[in-house]
Amino acid sequence: MAENIKTIQLRLASVNQISKITNAMKLVSMSKLMKYQQRIKGLTELADEFDEFQTESFEFDQNRPVLAVAVATDLGLASLYNKTIQRAVDKIEPDAVMWIGNQGYERYANNPEIELVNEKMSSDNIRLDDLYDQVTKLMKEYRLTIAIPEMDSDTLVVKWKDLNKQLLDSDFVVYEPDYESANQRYKELYTFMTLNQSYYQSKYTENLTRRIAMEQATENAKEMREELTNRYNQIRQEEITQEILELSAGVVQ
Repeated sequence: MAENIKTIQLRLASVNQISKITNAMKLVSMSKLMKYQQRIKGLTELADEFDEFQTESFEFDQNRPVLAVAVATDLGLASLYNKTIQRAVDKIEPDAVMWIGNQGYERYANNPEIELVNEKMSSDNIRLDDLYDQVTKLMKEYRLTIAIPEMDSDTLVVKWKDLNKQLLDSDFVVYEPDYESANQRYKELYTFMTLNQSYYQSKYTENLTRRIAMEQATENAKEMREELTNRYNQIRQEEITQEILELSAGVVQ
């Protein structure tokens, strides 16, 4: 009995420690969620306005190889997010990938059937201005599509946005001061806006899925703690009962 009680005590201590860690991670994720949510609101409104423009793909763009741009995580405890992003990339079967984030990078680096266009880079510490410069250079060679993950009810879904877009060159639309100037400015703003939308939406959903995972882990730890506590009390009661029986037997003798 004593050995069983000690084992349960050790397991209880381990469960309590795990519960503290998962609860702390949940609080960190909630803090980050609030930060990213504030930035997403303005970007979403701006993206909706850009979608109202009449656009078309770059000339000869359909003949270019497809490059998928995706933002993954640097830290663990968000396997649902990373696996969903990976499945979304695999589903569209791109010719090349730009994978931003430490988690999952080797999966594409070690895949000889797909081109990885970037060195490993952190998604938490990336400078979006630098990312914009890299992307605009790649647009001259590839047809870029970028992942926009979001939660649909309780399901994580990934939508794709083409970056190689320009204003529709039409005789029925008047651009000021002229089409070339307006189109150049549109492409710059659209690319930068879409990169920001993808990045902050990705980091938001990453921390949302991590928070959900930590909430579930904390709840599981609570249930395990209750189960172990009940088992401890049961074994302790059996031990006490055994001691009473032994004392009673000694008195009778």
